[in-house]
This record gives sequence, C-alpha cells and structure tokens, in this order.
Amino acid sequence: MPVMVMTLSLRGRKAVDVDKNFDRFVLLPEDSWTNTLSGRSPARRWPGTVEVTGLARRKNLTRDTEIRAVNGRPLKALAVFSMALRYFRDQALREVREAAPGLAFEDIRWVITVPAIWRQPAKQFIRAAAYKAGIGSSETPERVVIALEPEAASIYCRKLKVHQLMPDAPPSNKIFFLRNHIPDLNLHAAVEEQQDDIYTEVASGQEDFYSVICEHPVATPAASVPALLSAAMYSTTLHSNNQYSISTLATAASRGRAVRFEDWLAQGTRYIVVDCGGGTVDITVHELHDSLGTLKEIHKATGGPHGSVGVDLEFERLLCDIFGADFIGQYKLKRSSGWVNLMVGFEARKRSVSPYKETPLNISLPFSFIDYHKKVKGSSVESAIKKFGSKEVKWSPQGMLRLDSRLMLALFRPTCEAIREHIAAVLDHRGLQDIRYLFLVGGFAESQVLHKAIRDEFNSKVKVIIPQGVSMAILRGAVLYGLDPQVIRQRRSRMTCADVFDKFVLADQSVNVGSQVRRSYTPAARGQSVSIIHIYCSDRDDVGFITDPGVQKCATLVLDLAQPQPQSGVLATTGIPTDHDTVKDCSVGDDRREIEALMTFGETEIKVSALDVGSGVCVKADVDFLSV
Repeated sequence: MPVMVMTLSLRGRKAVDVDKNFDRFVLLPEDSWTNTLSGRSPARRWPGTVEVTGLARRKNLTRDTEIRAVNGRPLKALAVFSMALRYFRDQALREVREAAPGLAFEDIRWVITVPAIWRQPAKQFIRAAAYKAGIGSSETPERVVIALEPEAASIYCRKLKVHQLMPDAPPSNKIFFLRNHIPDLNLHAAVEEQQDDIYTEVASGQEDFYSVICEHPVATPAASVPALLSAAMYSTTLHSNNQYSISTLATAASRGRAVRFEDWLAQGTRYIVVDCGGGTVDITVHELHDSLGTLKEIHKATGGPHGSVGVDLEFERLLCDIFGADFIGQYKLKRSSGWVNLMVGFEARKRSVSPYKETPLNISLPFSFIDYHKKVKGSSVESAIKKFGSKEVKWSPQGMLRLDSRLMLALFRPTCEAIREHIAAVLDHRGLQDIRYLFLVGGFAESQVLHKAIRDEFNSKVKVIIPQGVSMAILRGAVLYGLDPQVIRQRRSRMTCADVFDKFVLADQSVNVGSQVRRSYTPAARGQSVSIIHIYCSDRDDVGFITDPGVQKCATLVLDLAQPQPQSGVLATTGIPTDHDTVKDCSVGDDRREIEALMTFGETEIKVSALDVGSGVCVKADVDFLSV
C-alpha cells in the first residue's frame, strides 16, 4: 500500500545560485534572508528569487524553456523546478525515515498538486522535473500521481466536521452560543442557544457539540464563559482574527461523534470549488456522484492569473507612481536583495489587512532603497512622497511608508474583482443550476478581504464555506486523493483532441475517468522502426481540419516498432524527446503491421499504450507534449 507523506508548507524564500550551475537549492526563513545576502554584494552573485507563476501559460513550453530571476538572469525552468522538488523530497524522506525506519523508498507514492487550469504540456513538464529530482522515473510512472488542486481541496473539505468550517461573521456586539451541527453555517440566521441551557447540557455530558463565538472587542464578557469552557471535556479555539473568535466545546459523550459536512450532502449535491493561490485562481464544479461519495466534474476547470501576487503587482505600481517606474526598475536590478526585503515586508503587512480595521499599515523601506533613491534622484524619499501628494501615503520618521487602510484595500480590489467575475461567469453558466455551496480554499483564501468580497457577492446565491486551516486544504486533500484516485469518477475535457480528421475527445465533453479511445495505425513503409503521429487540439468542438482557426499541434505520439515490450499494464504518461518529423527505417520484416493505440482520457494526465495486433505484443508508446 502506498505511503503518503504530508508536510506543512514552509514559509520562506526560494533561491538559486546562478553562478554555480544550480548546485544548491535553499529555503531561507525571512529573518535570515538579509544576513545571507549581505555577504554577497555584487548583484550578479547573490542567489536570485525566481518568478514561476506564468510558466504554465506559455504556449510553447519545452524542456529548454527559460525563466528569469528577479535580477534578470535566465535560468532553465526544468532545473529550477527539479531543484525545488528535490529539496522537498529530501525533507519528506527525512521525516518518513524518522517515523518508519524500515520503509523502502520504492514503496512511497508521491503526489504533486498542480492547478486544474494547467494544460497537458505543463503537467508533463512537472512530471519531467519530478523524474529529474529523483521522484519516480519513466520506468515507474505509477509512483508519481498528478493531483489537481481544486479536486484535492474538494475531497478534503467534504471530510471535515461541521464545527471545522468557518461560519459568517456574527452580528455585532454579541457573544453567540450555538450548536455546531447547523448545516447552513449562517450566524445571522442561526438559532442562538441560551448560555445557561448550554452550560447545563455541557456539564451533564449531553451528546452534542457547541460553539462560543465572541466578537472583538466584547464590552462585558459573560461571567460563566470560563466555567463553560472548564466544564467541557474538550475545547479548542478553532479560529481567531481581529473580528471574532470561535471556540468549540465537546462533552465526553460527544467526542468522536461530530457530524461531518459530507453527511449533509445528498447524492446529486453540486458545489463550486474556488482555489485562490499565490499565482492563479482555479475554479471547478463538482457533483456528488453516488452514495459512496465519488465525484464528477460538471464544468471544465476555469480561472486565470489572479492570485495574491496580483496584490503585490498593485503595490509595485503604487511604488512606480510615487518614485518613478525607471527608478523602481533599476532598484530591482541593482539592489535585488533590498527589493526582496521590501516585498517580504509587504507580504507580512498584506496578510494582516482587514476590511474591519481602519488603522494605517507601516511598511519598512530598506536602507538600500533610501540610499539608492538619494544617489539616483538626488532627493530624499520623504520629498518624493510629499510630491506624490496623496493623503493616503505618508512618511514616518522611523523610515516607514505609511499606507492608509483604504489604500491597502484598494490594492486588493482588482484581484478580488477578477476572482468575482470568474465565479459569477461559472454560476451564470447554463446547465449549472442548483449549486448549493462554494468552497473557498488556497493560501490567498486566508485573507479577510477576500472572505468579505466573496461572501458579500455570493452569499445570496450559494453558501460560502471556508474550512479551518484553509491554506492546508489542498495539501491534506492531496493525501486523500493519493490513497484513492478513483474518488473522482468523471471530468470535463478542456479541449478537442484529434489527429488529422479523427476526433478523440471534444472540448467540454464529460469524460469518465479511465475512458479509452482505440485507434489503429499502419506504418507507411515496411520495416519502419518508429511511427510518429501528430495530435492537434482546439478550444472549440466544431473543428474539422487542422488548418481551421484555433487548431494547433499539441503533442506527438511516438510508437517504437523496433522493440516489442512485455505486457506490463503500465501506461506511458511522458514522452521521449522528438525533435524531428522523420520516420526511421530498418529491416524488421516484410509485412506491414497494424498497431492499435489505446489512449486514456478523464484522468489528470492523458495516457497511451499500444499493441501489435498481429503478434499480440505491446509496443512502446509515448505521448510527448513538450516537443511540439
């Protein structure tokens, strides 16, 4: 049985040494970043942070695709990704070996999560990076599972107990006492329980769960709240922010009997999953398929580059407006370590922004920023801020850039609006009636600004549900998916896939997991050792020719006819490099052979196998999305 490893995310900065040919990958905590960089003053020598969020949107993604570090240095994307994966592989193995010393490396199944909007080339790219990092291999592809992030979150959220789901903010100036198994999680519509009644029930060991929800600040806390907490067999604070806190109580009789959210979901229940990460927003719609809890996708994955990095870009635009775009560009290039420190400081402040607070936020400008501005502009930072002339931007004598709370909220507005538009487009899609719930997950889903924006917009249409530990929902769901990939029974095809005239699958077609398409091919010449078949794709489902608008070559199917393969039952998930369109010829026999190709759709990756019909022997087959 495969062993799953779950490791909490490590917060820090990724760095690669551009002068040592990628011989190290480090994950540095924010407090040690400055010290590490201070000893390497030349900009070309310091480890460069890498922006990778747009990689999957590239039309011609190959094994040689390059990305650029903050300081402008080109880096091989495959090398950077493989280093990152190798680092986490080593960290995971260290923990596994401490917990299970006798576990063999070959017994581990690795699950790598990717956005659902990624296309096949990006998925194959991440698999190739995993192989390069020592995670699985082309000979053992089954040891690496590619999981789609919204699906992982969906699986996890259904397994949560109701008291682990974050309800709406409570009405003002109240302490709420309520039972946790209300299905709608709406505090404004909840039936509030009397404090004395709950105290009696908890003290007597009734089989129930309860919540104490306090808005901050509470003018006169109820005197018996501490007594209520002490009377409970089990209590914990599940959520706390600047607006309210939630404490859950359980009696000895009720512990272990909490209602799971999926217990409220009947067969046919539909819900939307919105995964808001750092780089992208990923949206899918699922329907509970049967009584066993399996799921089917009823709308193809959609989304776009609207993650929390969009807030960073708005902040950068603000800096360009204040200090000039040329100066900011030169500062990023010449004082790269200072730029990293500046954005680290902004990240910390960004996480604390709340729509319920009106206090300004202070962002520390590095000394290198102040010094470089004086050197290049011949004036102080303070004078530039005064010249900008906004009441929402001020300078403090402590070297802080002070931003008004309204301005900070404005930095979130474009990204939140883009997310709202994507969700609205899905909810308004014909055929998607009766969607009852919206799961909001991902790292950006920790933001109270996003919470309020989504709930204000959609709570009248669907019940917005945010799980506790929202940023870890995908990671924990990936573990569940790795143990049972068949929990997803049906997906929607993103594109029409075909060879010259023959369509394999249509865009937005509902495809059962494991659905197979059989096609027979005959080599063009006798004695042919390799057959290469080009596969084309389109966002439309009404195309008939490869010359139609929007049709592009997306993959190459390579059939190795020279060496028959044993029937291992393993389907190829990655291809071999093919940088030519020719067919090799050798003397294998005088008769032309019929090769039956079997393509598997509906899973997170397209897979292929092939059979020599005449001999009944498997033929090596690879589908390659990275050499088009």
